[in-house]
Amino acid sequence: MLKNKKTNLTTERLILRPVEKNDLRLINKYASNPNIGPHAGWKPHESKTETREIMDRLFLDMETVWAITLKDDPHFRGAISLENDPKRNNKNARMMGYWLNEEDWGKGYMTEAAMEVLRYAFEELDLPIVTCNCFTYNERSRHVIEKMGLKFEGIVRQAEERFDGEVLDLRMYSLTSEEYFGRR
Repeated sequence: MLKNKKTNLTTERLILRPVEKNDLRLINKYASNPNIGPHAGWKPHESKTETREIMDRLFLDMETVWAITLKDDPHFRGAISLENDPKRNNKNARMMGYWLNEEDWGKGYMTEAAMEVLRYAFEELDLPIVTCNCFTYNERSRHVIEKMGLKFEGIVRQAEERFDGEVLDLRMYSLTSEEYFGRR
């Protein structure tokens, strides 16, 4: 992930802004929910100290990590990011990751945020490829990825060991810049 250049992104209903230290309380509240982290591969947070350490390492001062907020409510609702894709030996490939508090599921916020981050990736960062993956059982995430128009590459069996030791299959998706600009 790139550091320090902080960019806000705006959609019809959302503002994607840098994660701030004062987001700690809500990040901890949402990331402690056992219905959120395991679907993305991470264990629910057990304390504010743990959340603060994760924020310091992965969220704060990163150019391509955003807090998801509503235009009429600046409070943290979830996060979305572009990070180096650990499953590809391509320094220019970026993987999109995201999560949203459970109260906002089913409202279209994640698809809206993801479409804007995809636009930013290709039109402003000039990336050659954006990838995204999800556990095969995660239908909500699969729907977001498919609504973005990413192409299904296949299932990688036994691809990732989750925090609880369970080894899970991943559905892999990607979109190249040529595909992105070709569909306009």
